[in-house]
Parts: sequence; structure tokens; C-alpha cells
Amino acid sequence: MTAINSIASRGNRVSSLSSFLLVPVGMSLLALCGCATILSNSEYPVNIDSVPSNMEIVVTDSNGDIEYRGQTPTVVDLDAHGGYFVREIYTVELYDAGKVVGKTTVDGSIDSHYFLNLVGWSVIGLIVVDPMTGAMWTLEKDVVVFRDVETSEAKSSP
Repeated sequence: MTAINSIASRGNRVSSLSSFLLVPVGMSLLALCGCATILSNSEYPVNIDSVPSNMEIVVTDSNGDIEYRGQTPTVVDLDAHGGYFVREIYTVELYDAGKVVGKTTVDGSIDSHYFLNLVGWSVIGLIVVDPMTGAMWTLEKDVVVFRDVETSEAKSSP
């Protein structure tokens, strides 16, 4: 009987110890996480329209790769992550009869959730996790491309 009581007593101590360690271990794991990565995204739906509407647009990333080609108005899912600590910047070109008649950029800014790393003292989230996942950046929600009346570019649609 004594051996059984001893084992049961040890089990209670281990259970108490694991419950006691659960809080600091959990807080340590949270400190290693990126707040923006948990609470935000790195890909955003961007509403793109033009003035006048129903025009052809081409959206390209900073490498010149075409992300979208189609008509306005539209919603395009774009990734805000351009690299480690680098946001992606997209170019939206407006076409009429195969010629560029307007251009704008879709630019990002730092996601407000990124600053929660400072509150939680998450150095790993601040300098590793969020910059690597791209969740530290956010993109504009709405973009309008205006037709430039004075555009005389002879650039053809890619």
C-alpha cells in the first residue's frame, strides 16, 4: 500500500509542477511568435478600378512578372511580401488600344500588428518571424488608376 501511495503522491507533485510550468513556458512560446504572422496575413485582396471604368489593366510585381491581366473593376489577391524586411510594390498599368494610358503603384506599409511584438518583448517575432513571412506588411485596399490624357507612350501591352 505504501508504494501505491508513494506513486500517487509523486504523480500529484508532477501534475502540480507541470501546471506551474505551463504558464511561463506558454508565455515564452508566445514571445517567440510573430504577432503580425498570427493576427494578420501577407496576402491581401486589392480592389482595383479605373477612371473610366471597364479598361484593360496589367498588374506587375517589382521583378516585372505579371500578377494579373484583365478588366476593371476587379479584386486581385496580392502578396505584400517582397523579401526579408522588404515590402512588395506593384505597378498597375491602364491600357487602351494596346497603349499605356495610365499608371499607378500599389504600395504597402507596416502592419499595425507588427508593433505588438514590442509590447510582448518578442525579439524573434520582430526581427525573424514577421519579416520572413511578410506579415509585417499590409497593402492598400483600394486603388484607382486614372487615364492620363497627355500620355503619349508607345508602349504596347505585354
